[in-house]
Amino acid sequence: MRCDTRGARLSSKRWESARSTRAGRSGLFLLIVFLFPPFLCAQETPLETHRFWDRSNLVRLGINTGAQTLDAVSTQRFLQRGTARELNPLARPFVTRGWDGQAIYSYGLGVALPVGLSYLCHRWGWHKLERATPVLFAVPSGILGGLNYRF
Repeated sequence: MRCDTRGARLSSKRWESARSTRAGRSGLFLLIVFLFPPFLCAQETPLETHRFWDRSNLVRLGINTGAQTLDAVSTQRFLQRGTARELNPLARPFVTRGWDGQAIYSYGLGVALPVGLSYLCHRWGWHKLERATPVLFAVPSGILGGLNYRF
């Protein structure tokens, strides 16, 4: 008989079951740590290269610009009414200064940053991440901008 961590006695059958469960969890953890990140980092090399300013990137970057504009207009609308306050601690110092600060935040960080990151990913050959970057910036801004108009 063996004791578990709480001092209870375990039969040999339960001990093997508990040990195999821990081994299973450890194996799953090692599988995730060592095998999953290469799938995230692996990029297929395209058969033919594409220009950065192709139609697909222009559409994604345009959607991001539209989402940032929606969020900026709705945020300033509510701040000027006095019915809401900015909850994002990174945006608060900018957007409370009016449209000038809002433009710096929304178009400097919300539009120019994804364009720059997408271009870096394009230059490094990470084309999937190049396509995903503007979407990752557009989705939260679009959702929150839409929710601003709802409430």
